[in-house]
Amino acid sequence: MSITHAYCVELDQEITIDEARRAYRSLPQPAPRFHFLCTSPDCRRKGVVITGVNYTFNAEDSPKHREAHYADRNSLESHASTCEWRILAEPIRGVATEDPARPHQHDIRRKLTDLVTHFDPFGPPDPVAPGIAEPHPARIRNPAAHRGPQPAGHKLNIRTETRDLERLVHTYREARERLSPDELENYYLNVKGIGSVRLVDYFRHLSRADECSSNTVIYGGSRLRHRYGAGFKMRFFDKIRDLPVDLYVSPALMDSYPHRRYLEGILNDIPSRRYVTAYVIGLLRIAPSGASFNLDITHLHHLALVLGPTLEQTETLE
Repeated sequence: MSITHAYCVELDQEITIDEARRAYRSLPQPAPRFHFLCTSPDCRRKGVVITGVNYTFNAEDSPKHREAHYADRNSLESHASTCEWRILAEPIRGVATEDPARPHQHDIRRKLTDLVTHFDPFGPPDPVAPGIAEPHPARIRNPAAHRGPQPAGHKLNIRTETRDLERLVHTYREARERLSPDELENYYLNVKGIGSVRLVDYFRHLSRADECSSNTVIYGGSRLRHRYGAGFKMRFFDKIRDLPVDLYVSPALMDSYPHRRYLEGILNDIPSRRYVTAYVIGLLRIAPSGASFNLDITHLHHLALVLGPTLEQTETLE
């Protein structure tokens, strides 16, 4: 049973595994692991525990690294009959549910730990609660004192919509790894302002990008070139028309980011890595000097970084 959201006891809210990672990595390290319960109020009253896997590590491109996800060690019957995840996991009786216009949807959902079907790249990021934005240790709840929330009601919500680029990148990377070619070709994403588009078409490698590559996620391998106080510049390995491509983040943009400590941790780890893959929603523009391209972003929630293998892992593989 795939679970995309869980109730975090310490933060006292329902969060995705990507939000759990940002919150945990924003704490002074080392930090105690979070405790998670099922989102269903009835399950939470019963104390149905959900396990967070790999959220204490930054996202990586590595043969030994598994994607962060929620794992359910309980039997289906351990969940309340009203539980949204149990309802989703139980086979639907009656007519076939496969849409002829969208084949493979059942297999796609079954193979992925998270299924995003709607993405809004233009709106503000998903709401950030006080516990998630640079959580302070003094505000972290003590799980031993937890008595269980008693909400009045809980609306069934499959939660396939997001404005979180990191969550979408998580889905894209997992889809490329786990889905068959036919399934990947038939994974469609509804993007606000664009409409229905294949997931693989919404992500465009930098080598295939140009100034017209708007309303898409541009990605590619890169390295950290300079730090400017809190700000930084990254340069991509691939070029456009034989010109280098840079991504610059100003100190002011970093200072305004609610997860600055989380991003700083990734930047500090880059020198020990062979590369870092940057996923960006931005605009490609020729630099004023004409000697390079700039990939401009206005918000850091339009940037997701995935660390490459460590230098030691690379030497071992060679």
